[in-house]
Order: sequence, then C-alpha cells, then structure tokens
Amino acid sequence: MTKRRKNPHAVALGRRGGQVTTQKKTAAVRENGKSGGRPRKLERPYPEFIYTTVDGVKRLLFDVANIDKQSADMIADCREHLAMCRAEGITHDEGVIYEAWAIQKIAGLQVMQFDLILKVDALARRLEEHINGTAVSRD
Repeated sequence: MTKRRKNPHAVALGRRGGQVTTQKKTAAVRENGKSGGRPRKLERPYPEFIYTTVDGVKRLLFDVANIDKQSADMIADCREHLAMCRAEGITHDEGVIYEAWAIQKIAGLQVMQFDLILKVDALARRLEEHINGTAVSRD
C-alpha cells in the first residue's frame, strides 16, 4: 500500500492554525495544568496482567512476534484444508468450507477451555484442602 502524499498547502494552513493562540486557549491550558496537565502515555501498550517478572526483568507472558507466524500458519492450514476438500471432490463455495473449518477450530478451543476449567477447578480444590489441612496424600 502506498502512502498518499499530503497536500502541502493544507499542511501549511494546518500548521499556521495550530500556532494561533488566544486568551481562551491560554486560560484552558492553565486550567488543565492545575489538574496535572495532559495525561501521560502508558509506557507499555499491554495491561499489567500480561507481564511476568523473570530475574527482576518484566517480560510479556507470550511472544508478540510469534503472533504473525501463528496467523500465517493458520492461513496455510486453512488453504491446505480447502485443497484437501477440493481433492475429495467437495464443490461447496470456498466461504462455506472456510466457515466449516473455522467452526471446527472454535469447537476445539472450546473443548480445550472446558478442559482447562476442570483442571483449574481441581487445583483450586487441592489448594483449599491443603490450606484447610484436609489434604489427602496422593502417593
């Protein structure tokens, strides 16, 4: 995608307009300054719970750079599925085949989510038993 060039006349006009100061603008700036001024930008673009500390250094819990690779892998997987369907003689519209593939992926995620919920629930019960002193030895 090529970047569109800005109209130099509009840029110059906008620059001049931004330089204009009025008594009203000055008063507004002073008022905002009393309450701390412009809010600072966040240092990190992600919420705090996505970070962990390793050896005293804060790091993301997941590899952001890997997301593009995972997306490319899923696209390749979908194309492979489409080719397999075509080889088997399935003549449905590509959109219908894609929807079926996506529904299978979502269903798989739901099964994994349910399995994780059960595991977390079991761990929470074991922790509660341990804290209450009612833990059963699992030898």
